[in-house]
Amino acid sequence: MSRKPKQPKAGYIRKISAYPGLASSKVGAIGELRTSVDLLAKGYEVFISLSPDGSCDLIALKNGKCLRIEVRTSHYASDGQVYLHVSPRDKGRQDHYAAVLPDKILYFPDLSSCI
Repeated sequence: MSRKPKQPKAGYIRKISAYPGLASSKVGAIGELRTSVDLLAKGYEVFISLSPDGSCDLIALKNGKCLRIEVRTSHYASDGQVYLHVSPRDKGRQDHYAAVLPDKILYFPDLSSCI
């Protein structure tokens, strides 16, 4: 008996890894490094948390402002929207999220809102 494949639900998230075969912890570390390089290129000083239990992943400094950044590996939904997982335990632990996509990094809220 052959089964009919399930149809994806509306807003289905097709997770295609930019790094197939790597452990999620390595993919996360790559995302943090990519975000660090992106912030450095934008003129920020960047500090990386040494603890996996830190309140945020990165601290970025520019023009006397300190930003706490939580880095998240993100994906595109089938409709092209960006999927960014936000956990209730994140509340108040960061000023910005960095959504690391295979082709770019987006910041929520946008970094230009704080300079």
